Amino acid sequence: MYGIKLIRDAFFYSASPDVGFLWGKLILGILAFAIPVWFIAGFILHHERKKNRVQPRFMVPEPDDED
Repeated sequence: MYGIKLIRDAFFYSASPDVGFLWGKLILGILAFAIPVWFIAGFILHHERKKNRVQPRFMVPEPDDED
């Protein structure tokens, strides 16, 4: 939730004539939002792969044993 707050602040503070656009705050907010979402999505995908409940396109390909 902190990332959304930083993104919101960057946009609303830029409306003030005294403050320029806060690129650092915007980028930090995007990262603070995207990294936890990416981590949780990866955890859910890993868990579902172990239970074989994902579509075939998301399964890890098995290596061929051609000797």
